[in-house]
Amino acid sequence: MTKAKASIQLAYKEMLTQEGARDAPFGGSGGPLCSYGRVSPKGRVKTENNAPCHASLQHWDSCDVEVFYNWHRHHTAPTYNRAWVKFLLSKQSPWRAVTGASPPITVKGKLINSPRFVLKHGFILYNLDVPANLMVNFLIASRAAYEHPKQIKWWKWLVDAGIHPAVAFFFCGQVHSRVSKRYTLNWTSYGHWALNEDGCDKDYFKNFCTGTVVRPSKLFSESTSYRPCNKVWGTPDMVDRHDYAEYFDGAYGKQQKTITVPSAFGGKPRVVKSYTKRKLIQCISKEQRRIGL
Repeated sequence: MTKAKASIQLAYKEMLTQEGARDAPFGGSGGPLCSYGRVSPKGRVKTENNAPCHASLQHWDSCDVEVFYNWHRHHTAPTYNRAWVKFLLSKQSPWRAVTGASPPITVKGKLINSPRFVLKHGFILYNLDVPANLMVNFLIASRAAYEHPKQIKWWKWLVDAGIHPAVAFFFCGQVHSRVSKRYTLNWTSYGHWALNEDGCDKDYFKNFCTGTVVRPSKLFSESTSYRPCNKVWGTPDMVDRHDYAEYFDGAYGKQQKTITVPSAFGGKPRVVKSYTKRKLIQCISKEQRRIGL
């Protein structure tokens, strides 16, 4: 651990050196978003600046990484980012194997896996003996408040209503507000998103929410090849694309009411099934209890 701590100190020094670049304009998905780098066992430091995502990791030589560091590029932190980071670092996080390394380490008297440190400087990750697809799945999630602020706003809305934070993340990308304070679940997937909600089954939902890795790749310390990282939580290759969505709608369809909503493209109005907030929260809460959370 003494050797790792020396590498952590080098990572911290590099992050401080690069700190001025944090004020670069935010480009959103596809624009400058994050910077990340590595410290090798021999103390070599290499940083990749202004990256739109973490895709270049698949070309790294993983044997040359002892400590990994990552921060996001934005002159102002997005709304709810503090709550989001606290969740990522908590015991409720599905990615706790990545962020909850032990023993805790400090640099300059600062605990590096504390929310205060991460919000100011970024993540320093030194437990690299985790599946590479879990590591990158976490890194995708770490960008969520920047890339998908609308979805993280819904995440906070669900958490404030009493939903477990992991369950809330599973549903936050699907909730849409409709007329007359009613809500729908659209079951769609997003680019640069850590889940495949529109192509998963009930086991995938439970595995993610409980942090149960069932399809691990090689360890990040052995190989940074991570694709497809979203399948770290399961999903058989032949699963029906809408398996979980059909299950949920079937189990809780009686709580829905049809409403007419305007077309997004100026066409004829559409009839959709919707929930009141109370009914939606009740249904998600039942799913949460079903998996023991």
